[in-house]
Amino acid sequence: MSNDYSQQSKIEAYRQHCEQVRADLGQRLSFTNFYAIVVAGILAFVSQRETGDFSLLFWALSVLSLFGIMFCVRLNCSIEDHNRKARLLMQDLVGASEDHEKYLLASSGWMKWRSLWYLRWLFVYLYVAGFVLFLLLAYKVVAIV
Repeated sequence: MSNDYSQQSKIEAYRQHCEQVRADLGQRLSFTNFYAIVVAGILAFVSQRETGDFSLLFWALSVLSLFGIMFCVRLNCSIEDHNRKARLLMQDLVGASEDHEKYLLASSGWMKWRSLWYLRWLFVYLYVAGFVLFLLLAYKVVAIV
């Protein structure tokens, strides 16, 4: 009986790790949506103006981009940690059987998020590019108006 309880608790721990990965991916996507809306709004505002000093707005966008870099790196570390723990639990539960691995992946809902797993560092590069671009705009090295 205790062996069944141990197996059930491992399966539940596996599902919890997968849920945390999905929650982290959702947080990252939500912040990226917020970032895109703010950047698009500020760039639309700047493009409508004929003259003016917009360096403060570009500084704000560069700070937002820097925050995005830190946020994504922290989430990537959390995602990798929970993914590693889930993989270890899966190996402990099913060994090397690939059919059982696919079943656990499907039952935890992880399969539909797996494609985003490979794009995890793309988000960091997006924020780095935004940070550099907005710093150049703030220092007036590059002009968009």
